[in-house]
Amino acid sequence: MPPSLTTILVLAAGWATGDPRVAAGREPYAVACAACHGADGRGNLEWESAERPPDLTDCATTAERSDHWEAIVAKGGRAFGLSSKMPAYGETLARDEIGATVAYLRTLCSSADRYPPGELNPRRLLATRKAFPETEVSFAASYALDETNEMMLDVGFENRLGKRLQYGVAVPVRPWFAENGRFPGIGNVELEIQGVVLQSPRRGAIAALGFEAEAPTGEILKDLGEGSWLFKPYAALAWTRRGLAVQAHTLLALPAKLDREDRRLEYSFGLSRSFGLPRTGWTPGAEITGVYNLRRRDWRHAALFELSHPLNRLGHVVGSVGVRVPLARSLLPTRLEAHLLWDFGEGPLWRGW
Repeated sequence: MPPSLTTILVLAAGWATGDPRVAAGREPYAVACAACHGADGRGNLEWESAERPPDLTDCATTAERSDHWEAIVAKGGRAFGLSSKMPAYGETLARDEIGATVAYLRTLCSSADRYPPGELNPRRLLATRKAFPETEVSFAASYALDETNEMMLDVGFENRLGKRLQYGVAVPVRPWFAENGRFPGIGNVELEIQGVVLQSPRRGAIAALGFEAEAPTGEILKDLGEGSWLFKPYAALAWTRRGLAVQAHTLLALPAKLDREDRRLEYSFGLSRSFGLPRTGWTPGAEITGVYNLRRRDWRHAALFELSHPLNRLGHVVGSVGVRVPLARSLLPTRLEAHLLWDFGEGPLWRGW
């Protein structure tokens, strides 16, 4: 009997992705998953519960890690704050069967190979910009350990645009001083666009190019800005292998008015290691950052030491804390830093607790 069209497509998907487990995962998916998720992955249209199974053909799911999906299949939805209707198959399916099933359902998005996979998405660091296109809302706070006790806050929004693009907005909140006290004010708002230019799941590498424009929204008289547009072309890259991640980022700051601000070269480099599943485990990290003033020809360096961990079981709400220590003879103070982010692409804020 000649092979069916479905079998041919499954085999072709396995060849295209380079994963021989794809064909082996078709049968366990049909037996264990299709009743709820549907034979095509779109969800059983006759599902009676108000909580519908996720659409596995939605290519936005490519941002999720396969090992995280395998853990959900093995331990069930309840273990990750998801629906209890998702049963645990850890005792009924062998580990390799679970891996094959996840490999198969990853192909249900017909253009999955054109999206950066979640395995190239390491944990966000405090300073180093990510190369992976994100869907996040973030809050970053910094507190100076000197006589000023200066507190800074940055609110960021990043969202995917198509397969490999990302756009974002960042709003800084900075203190300004008056005779009767210190007050918060809005600094220069940042707009950005970023695109992935290279991805290699087999090598664990991803690289992106981006452009950021800093608008002169901060008032000069309140020392909230320099009153000049600032343009920042940049590059970001990451290499991941199991729980280890190396990330790097460099940019060139080009002010529109050189009489108010100098050109600068900025860089950051970070190393992190996840313990447990990269999506839900503890992740300590260390970073080196630097700023080179092209007019004065001097460097300012700092080291960051940090620790991050998800705040919920699903892992899409993450908190990070760390300390930034100036290096050499810098006049900048040591700062305590913290970061809170919500990956809204993984679901609403109240999900997964």
